Amino acid sequence: VSILPKQGQYKIKTENIVKVIKVEDGTMIMSIDCAYPVIENEDNNTFYAYINNEYKKKAENYVKTVEEEWTEDAKEVYSQMSKEYFTPLAFSLSYEVTLNRNNMLSITTHDYSNTFGAHPNTFEESRTFQTILEKELSLLDILDCDQDKVDSIIENAFNEAINNYPFELDIDDVKKNLRNELHNVSYYLTDDS
Repeated sequence: VSILPKQGQYKIKTENIVKVIKVEDGTMIMSIDCAYPVIENEDNNTFYAYINNEYKKKAENYVKTVEEEWTEDAKEVYSQMSKEYFTPLAFSLSYEVTLNRNNMLSITTHDYSNTFGAHPNTFEESRTFQTILEKELSLLDILDCDQDKVDSIIENAFNEAINNYPFELDIDDVKKNLRNELHNVSYYLTDDS
């Protein structure tokens, strides 16, 4: 029996940027690990190069921003805590290709940060590309309707999820914030949805 991974239309490899921040005594106080996609581009296709550059820049900016924003905080906490209780800050940027066929690529990046809070935080952002048209697709393109209809579809989907949420929420506040964020919604495509 041979079990093989599903092969998409485009060959995509992973590049990594890893950075470890240590203090003078050699203790690691912070780790940053970025994995980003690179589409194989033997024909020097300008659109593939554009996509590759976008994800590389995102990874490089992620490392730079995390390092600038968190290094001093990590040093300060380390200097104030007992070494046995100190846990290094951890930041990770990874990705998942959810659609890779019919000249379409949908890629979701996962941003994970474990700082000194009560729990880690995660953030996801997705982008979908139509490679033949050399275009990044919006929900207007995917749903083929006007912005009011797209807003209505998004609002209805989120309201259904909010109404079924198992914990107590300030629903009016959540719905107000939702209306303010309708145009910032990220989406991805899969083989069947």
